[in-house]
Order: sequence, then C-alpha cells, then structure tokens
Amino acid sequence: MNVHPPLRTFTSATLFAVLCFAQPFALAQNGGDGKGTLTVEGEVTDSTCVVYFKDPTGTQASSSSTLKLTAVKLADLKTLQNAGAEYGTPDKFTIVSLGTSAASSGCLLDGKQFWDFEINSLGSIKCGKRVRGVNLIFTDVDVHAASYIGLPYVYSFEKAGSGCGVISSQAVAAIDTAAIWMSKSGFWIYDGYVRPLPSDVGDYIFQNINYNQSSKVYAVHNSKYGEIIWFYPSSASNENDSYVTYNYRERHWAIGTLSRTAGTDRGVFTYPLMISSDGYIYEHEVGYAYDGASPFVESGPYQIGNGDNIMSVRQVIPDEQTLGEVVISFKTRMYPTSTETTFGPYPAAQPTDVRFAARQVKVRYTGAVLEDWRVGVNRFDVVAMGKR
Repeated sequence: MNVHPPLRTFTSATLFAVLCFAQPFALAQNGGDGKGTLTVEGEVTDSTCVVYFKDPTGTQASSSSTLKLTAVKLADLKTLQNAGAEYGTPDKFTIVSLGTSAASSGCLLDGKQFWDFEINSLGSIKCGKRVRGVNLIFTDVDVHAASYIGLPYVYSFEKAGSGCGVISSQAVAAIDTAAIWMSKSGFWIYDGYVRPLPSDVGDYIFQNINYNQSSKVYAVHNSKYGEIIWFYPSSASNENDSYVTYNYRERHWAIGTLSRTAGTDRGVFTYPLMISSDGYIYEHEVGYAYDGASPFVESGPYQIGNGDNIMSVRQVIPDEQTLGEVVISFKTRMYPTSTETTFGPYPAAQPTDVRFAARQVKVRYTGAVLEDWRVGVNRFDVVAMGKR
C-alpha cells in the first residue's frame, strides 16, 4: 500500500489543473469506490477537512492528509467526479479543472506529479473541450487554449478570445476541427482562432431567452446531419422549451420549440438520445412518429424591394420531385405590425392556384406524409400592384 504525502494548500481562487499518467482521480463524500478515489470526511467548510485516499483495490489507506480550504466548497470538489473538464493528450496526461481561476503550486499523490497552472482570467471556469491539436478551457467571460508541449512544462496556456465566454457548462459542441458555442454575446466558433459566428436568428434568440435559467442551455451535436442544436429556456419558461440549430455543412440556421434538457449524439447507441423535462428519454432521427406534433418549416417574410409595393401572388409551382409530400400555407401582413392573415393550406399540385395580396408574405410547408419529406425549389407567380 502506498503512503501518500500531504496535499498542498490552495487559495480560494483555484484552478486545479491535474496532470497524471493514470486515470483521473475522483472525489466523493462519505464513501466512494473505484480506482484512485479520494474521499472527503464530513462537510467541507472554510476550515480544514480530512481527505482519505483509496488505492486501486478500493482499500482505504492507513494514513490521511489534511487539505486546508478557504472558499472551495464541496460542490467544487465534486467537479472532479461529476463535471470536471477532462482532456486526453498524446502522452496520456489528463487535465481536471477545480474552482474558478488561478493557482500556483504542485504536489505528489500516489507517485504521480500534480501541477496547477495560472490562467489570467476574471471569469469562472465552466467547461473544456478537446479539438484537434489543442485543449480549450472556457470561462464565463473568455476562452483559453492549452497546448501540449511535453516535459518539463507539459502545457502552454494562452488566451484565445475575450468577451466570448460560454453561457453554460454544456453550451459547447466540438466537431473534428472546431468548437462552436453559445455565449451571452452571441454564437462563437474556434477553428484555429476565436471569431464570432454570424447568425440570422441571433436577435430572436437572445431576446427570447430566460437568462436567470441560462445555466440549463445544452448543446447537442447531431453528426448525421452536420447540426449543432442548443436547447434553452425561453423567456416564458424555467425549463428548456426551445431550440436553435446551426447546420455547419450547409451554413444555415433554424429555430423551434421542443422540451429537451440534455442529449448525446449517436455512437454508443444507434440513434441520438435526448431527455425531456418530464424525465422521458427519446430516440431521435428514427421513424416518423412525432408524438402528435406536425413537423413544419417556415420562411421569413418575403417582400418586393423595401416592402413599399403590394405583391399579388397568383400561383405556386412546386418542385416536381416533391409533389404531394407537403401542403403550403401563406401568412401575410400589409404592415409589420398589422394583423397576420393565413391563406391555405394548399396541396402542392403542379401548378397550384392561389390568390391573395400583401406587402410581406411568409411561406409554411407542413409535412403531408409520414416519411422523410422535402420541400425542394418552389416558384411563385407574383405581380407588383403598386403602393396602395
């Protein structure tokens, strides 16, 4: 059985970046099992607490060490077990984050060398993601890059971006060569450097989000279709009830309503799994049962020029390869603040006669068949009628 030296003393603002050649250690309160487990005895307060060590067989060591904590609470310690940021490296080093910002000391535990690094940030560490060639550390105000440089320094750290902190600990999705995330200031992407990600729906999203519950924002990568979906609570809800989707292959955005609190891409399981606020687990991208809902896609408003002229819509010519798959409705307004009027639905025949006039028109396509329907390229017979 190994004898473990005392842990070092850390200050209240501690980023505990752990580098070890073994699996990352976990922390649990009043018990725990598994390899390399540290067990905290009693409640963690502003005074010292006793930390017990267990060897890989799960047997409690005969010695204990004392760790003096000033403002690091049990919730921060549990970060190592529940929400710690872990990153793999070529030499099997591991980084685990604990606390909020900077520290500067090291210790030995079970013969492994532990370091903690100073990161110059005013924010609290939220999460981390591994993308090709670099580890990204996200705070709520900025982003830092940790690059593996080998012994003796192991990692170099530099600030990758400011004013782009992640909105929640689960609001980042990593693809092969990039990380994309939601912040309170918009959407951002790291693909070698940090830059804003332009969004056609950003104004709508950030005027419609409940910032008091923004810690619940959850990003899910749907690799099959090249999509990243952020589920978030709208201003009228305390739970996630809305979503925004970015398709990074086709570079377009979509919005909608759906109650999902967490999810994961396909991989271990055949289909993506997502969890609703009522506790049910759903398989996605399988079958055509929509739980009673009718899937639809709706455009933004069309207008002629600057919207000065009234348009008369007389006919729709659907895509000949998608006939019968959708029905078409039109939502019209004479002015942006006037009452919206709906025309339709019309079956997508070849061609389809319609007749209405408005300054701005939105088009909604609703699925008419329980299959993987498409809209295709539609054409409209539109005539300008003048300004009155």
